[in-house]
Amino acid sequence: MLFKDIIGQEKIKDQLINNFNNNRISHAQLFVESEGGGALGMALAYARYINCSGRLPKDSCGTCPSCLKFNKLAHPDLHIFFPTASNKDNKDVSSKTYISQFREIVLESHYLTLAKWYDHIGIERKHAIINATDCNEIIRLTGIRTYESDYRIFIVWMSEKLQYNAAPKLLKVIEEPPDNTFFIFIAHDPELLPETIMSRLQHLNFPLLGNNEIKKALIEKYDCNEEVARDISFQASGNFIEALNQINLEKPEGTFFLLRDWLRACYSNKPKHIFSNVDAIASFGREKQKAFLNYGLKILDQCLLINYEATKPLKVFEEELEFLLKFSNVVNNVNIVPVTKCFNEAISHISRNANSKIVFADLSFKLHKLFKKAQND
Repeated sequence: MLFKDIIGQEKIKDQLINNFNNNRISHAQLFVESEGGGALGMALAYARYINCSGRLPKDSCGTCPSCLKFNKLAHPDLHIFFPTASNKDNKDVSSKTYISQFREIVLESHYLTLAKWYDHIGIERKHAIINATDCNEIIRLTGIRTYESDYRIFIVWMSEKLQYNAAPKLLKVIEEPPDNTFFIFIAHDPELLPETIMSRLQHLNFPLLGNNEIKKALIEKYDCNEEVARDISFQASGNFIEALNQINLEKPEGTFFLLRDWLRACYSNKPKHIFSNVDAIASFGREKQKAFLNYGLKILDQCLLINYEATKPLKVFEEELEFLLKFSNVVNNVNIVPVTKCFNEAISHISRNANSKIVFADLSFKLHKLFKKAQND
């Protein structure tokens, strides 16, 4: 990844480049982003820039021996760690077990979600962590010399997944790393990191992408026409992953039909139908459950927009349009705030390993009351 491959975030790019060139680089940073902000790509572009032997004013050269290795994410002084869990083929696992798969999926697109990563390695229903083996490997690697470059970079993607009991192992190397050793932690929910880790990191917050930034990227990189790019950028809400999902949409997915049936069951308050859908949702892994809830929020937002004739549905199919037009009658200014709050609370509970069946059942009955309130008021 080069800096030019990252959508928007120009201020952050300039800050990172200036800090390095002026010898003000922090040895331990935390990149905080909402989904689709580009933090993983930025970390990789920054690591490439640090080790590039032909740096340009605003980017890496792309042609030196170091850059050529970064093209494959195979530089020996770049170390990447990420959440893993055992599957039927691998019992004792760590980031090293799956590094080739991680390189593969990131080279395909550095706009990566946890749900997509888990699906890629077949651990959708597992509780994935960055485990003690990974922490021990980080410590081991800091104790040996760099292979080729002056700098050694550790990237810890989704660092909130650090095993809580293992995280303290890293305190000393984070606080007092060897010379020319840099850590870049990436997190969506930094409050889940142990405070002892958080306090030792310099925080860099990634803002949501602007509509114009997304629109420009869709036109220039994905051959979107201007009208479609404008509509997608508006509904992506600063999330480039969501924008890519809209571009790649070819047919209604099973997720939509499950969401539709569940919301209808919530509205009608039929326990048999509610619990049938809850069982189906609970069969997902936790990251997919959270993605399902976030998708639900986007569908409800579209219902609200249709209700107030603020915009037309984007790239929807007959089944989706039919549902959106009908369900917009029960989503309005009376209930959208409490509905959104209920969804976000459910996401938070799922993140903290609450029983998913209880969470979704509770949410279902709360939604019934809120949907009815919108019609009665």
